[in-house]
Amino acid sequence: LKSARTLFGPDCEIDPSLLPADSYISYEEEGNEFHITPYTDTDSFTPYTMEESRSGEEILLRVGYVSAMDDWRQEVSGVEKPTPVKYMLYVLRTDEEGNTYISAVREAP
Repeated sequence: LKSARTLFGPDCEIDPSLLPADSYISYEEEGNEFHITPYTDTDSFTPYTMEESRSGEEILLRVGYVSAMDDWRQEVSGVEKPTPVKYMLYVLRTDEEGNTYISAVREAP
């Protein structure tokens, strides 16, 4: 929970009883630990920050997700910029101690 709050802010709460059985997050009661199943870069989408801006005290990141099949991900292609297939807007905030965390994630055009 401490790690989740570091990443998602001081108000983050995770209830292990609400995690679906097929979730990539699991909870081990004995050690009071959450585990996240890793995914490989070769088979999954890769995030690419397209743009950064500010809105008041928030930092906004427009992130594109690049398919494993995109030419940009092939070293020999020579393509300099990716072609994302989906975009998300990450809203970052800073807590009282100066730590930045993800406050919200929204679909972006």
